[in-house]
Amino acid sequence: MNDSLKIEYQFNAEMFMHHIREACPRDATLREIGARVGVSASTLSRFDNGTTLDFPSFLIICGALDLTPGNYFQRITWERRT
Repeated sequence: MNDSLKIEYQFNAEMFMHHIREACPRDATLREIGARVGVSASTLSRFDNGTTLDFPSFLIICGALDLTPGNYFQRITWERRT
């Protein structure tokens, strides 16, 4: 691999939260959504307000809603300038 290249993955939290809300009834509260997906309403609230979601909760939500985890990560490749 070329040492001047750097590869990172960026999580698309906005799209993930959109898909969570899309998979649930329109008027569902975070408490109702949390009960459906298996995480607490406070976890969803923190995530909805910009706090990073822990990976186990992310996987639990993906499993409950049949979402593909890899769809929420974007590969970014850039060249290091020295």
